[in-house]
Amino acid sequence: IGFETFSNCYNLSSVVFLGNISIIEYMAFSYCRSLTSISIPPNISTIAESTFEHCEKLVNVSIPETITLIKYKAFYSCTSLSTFQIHEGIVSIEYQVFEYCKELESIYIPDTISSIGEKTFSSCIKLKAIEFPRNLSIIETCLLDYCYDLNSVVFLGNTTQINERAFESCQSLTSISIPGSVIAIGDGAFRYCEALQYVEYLGIQSPPTPVDLFFLTKVEVIHVKPNYIDTHFCSIPIALVPSEVFSQSYFF
Repeated sequence: IGFETFSNCYNLSSVVFLGNISIIEYMAFSYCRSLTSISIPPNISTIAESTFEHCEKLVNVSIPETITLIKYKAFYSCTSLSTFQIHEGIVSIEYQVFEYCKELESIYIPDTISSIGEKTFSSCIKLKAIEFPRNLSIIETCLLDYCYDLNSVVFLGNTTQINERAFESCQSLTSISIPGSVIAIGDGAFRYCEALQYVEYLGIQSPPTPVDLFFLTKVEVIHVKPNYIDTHFCSIPIALVPSEVFSQSYFF
């Protein structure tokens, strides 16, 4: 199916794939504003750029296990999409894939994922929780900014870097536990998280100090392990927590 084949077919509501279709190209179904569900054929390995961009009534998406890559803006502004299952085998999600999916409340990200692009979940205002998989090392720029309902963030692996504005304006986020593996945090990573008050860091030494890290939040101190060796965390005062009660399960 070629480039923009069905783009701007505003009244297209149903699609049935016949035969051995192996490629769906860039923007093939973009702006199909009446399309409500899609089942991608089993021979497809990549969801191309902007394939379903602005399919504003799209609710159900079924993707085969042959898919390994979701390219940029594939589901951009699918404003009715409320849930999405990323299966084991997908290794990469490019930038802005789910940006402005305003009804998206939940998403499962398997451990096979090793990269998620910038702004992938930006402005998913109803997304409530996210678990970052074990193989994801970088939380990209603006990945979850303006996710107003986000109240749970869990790092399952060895995240090393949280880029600038990654969680900006996540207004329902009240607490977060930053893994000790994190060695770099970008400017404004948590700024405008107005409800954020409790932050713990599981490492032993502060990363380099970014600008406006907790600007307009309620964060006054960072809670650290007793073996923490610095006097501050990114220029913010620290409070020691006894090791026997220092755990995510205790505070969250």
